Amino acid sequence: MAQAPLARPFPLPARPLAPDRAGMDPGGAPSTGPLAADGSQTVAPVICLPPGAGCVDLAQIRKDVPRTFPDQPVVHSRAAAVEALLVEQAELDPELGYCQGMSCVAAVVAAQLADAATASGFFRRLVAGLRGLWLPGFPFLLAGMDACEVLQQRCLPDLHGHLQGQGATYDMFLPDAWLTLFSRWLPFPELWGVFVFIEAEGLAGMLSLTIALLEAHEAALLGAGEFTSLFVLLKTLGRQPRQPDVGRLLLSAKTLLPEAAGLLPRSVGRVGVASLARGHWPKAGALEAFSASGGAGPAPTPSPASPCGAAGACGNAGAADAAGSPGPGPGSEPSPGSPGSGTPGADGV
Repeated sequence: MAQAPLARPFPLPARPLAPDRAGMDPGGAPSTGPLAADGSQTVAPVICLPPGAGCVDLAQIRKDVPRTFPDQPVVHSRAAAVEALLVEQAELDPELGYCQGMSCVAAVVAAQLADAATASGFFRRLVAGLRGLWLPGFPFLLAGMDACEVLQQRCLPDLHGHLQGQGATYDMFLPDAWLTLFSRWLPFPELWGVFVFIEAEGLAGMLSLTIALLEAHEAALLGAGEFTSLFVLLKTLGRQPRQPDVGRLLLSAKTLLPEAAGLLPRSVGRVGVASLARGHWPKAGALEAFSASGGAGPAPTPSPASPCGAAGACGNAGAADAAGSPGPGPGSEPSPGSPGSGTPGADGV
């Protein structure tokens, strides 16, 4: 078991602040600890790998890979491929280098795509389209947090008000979700379909998917009546007993794409949105075809977009907490913040 990092207290911010390129837990997600007696939060110390520090990158990669998704045998069996993807990416993009959180992304890709060249091509395209998430200063994360607040206020006003009332700011939970591409918000088997969507749609896709996921769990989030339970729930949506159907989730997310893109700065807001005109949407069958053809799967036809309509951001996709998929099998531990059992943690922490 990895030794827990030391923690330092910091006061809860009044608005989203730029996180350091660190404070990550062993699974690759930014790690915040329990509330202290004075109401402050604790966060693990930052590990920021300087650009071009290849040997340091390699050492950190080799430390992180064995503890990424430790509950997934397929990831363990593909550990060498995961390391190879991360090392290659750090060498090809020394400005970005390696940032914790990338190991979760590489693990999903390596587990899904056995061919090294296909996996490398997909991983490099995915990271290149979102590199602002992991660059020092986190420019995509900061732009996305502001846009997420606006879009949530429009589409999920009750939940937005609930988060504000409990003092839950976006910098407390979005880094966890975004730097690992939703590895804490979805069960491991569902992540690949989400990655295909994000590779096509970029940051706008991440923003629209965030709103769709929040709506899917809205009932549980609104039911968290105090800050600690709400905070824990926002960190562990992927462990909840009822999970949204990923196909419906993606359909919900794509209806929000035009509005999500319009809220982002021009330099990032249109990343991937050109696919709206091409009808490049992942769906059941297309994902399997992607794996078999190295990325040349069929392109489904998009449905008409009507974001934030009377039925909410996700239309009639259905809330996971109202009628979700069956809970996990035996052996799962109860998830903090909600009753019942949760699925195993996506990043193993």
